[in-house]
Amino acid sequence: MKLSFLHPKNWYLELLFLAGIISTSMGLTGAYWDVGWHFDYGRDTFWSPPHLFIYGSTILMTIFLEPISKIIA
Repeated sequence: MKLSFLHPKNWYLELLFLAGIISTSMGLTGAYWDVGWHFDYGRDTFWSPPHLFIYGSTILMTIFLEPISKIIA
């Protein structure tokens, strides 16, 4: 996927942008799913599937932000 508004030299910005889109989508999907899960099952554990999806989105963004922050700084 080629993002035309970014210069090829700034590959890390493309990577951060894509990771942000994926992570945000995962987080929003997990939050929406979590509301439905609570309606259906009531209170749940830390390890419920919607929670794991939300945690995954946070971990994904953290994995991508840490090395990119070192490149930019």
